[in-house]
Amino acid sequence: SEEVSSLMHFLQCYTLQGGERVGWEYHTVALSRVPVYGFGIAVSGGRDNPHFMNGDPSIAISDVLKAGPAEGKLM
Repeated sequence: SEEVSSLMHFLQCYTLQGGERVGWEYHTVALSRVPVYGFGIAVSGGRDNPHFMNGDPSIAISDVLKAGPAEGKLM
C-alpha cells in the first residue's frame, strides 16, 4: 500500500494570558496516514457545524487518537 504523508500547516492555537488572546502560534506538523488510524486526529467545526453561537466556521482538532500517528506531535 502507498503511504500518504501530509504537512499540516493549518494547525493553530492561541496563547492565553489572563483569559485573553495574546497571539497565535503557527505549527507545521508532518503526519503519515496509517491503516485504522488515518492521520490520528478528530476534526470538529466548519461551516456545517460551527463552534460558536456567532457562526464562526473555524475548524479545530478536537481529539488526538492514542497510539495514532499524531500522538506526541499534537496536543
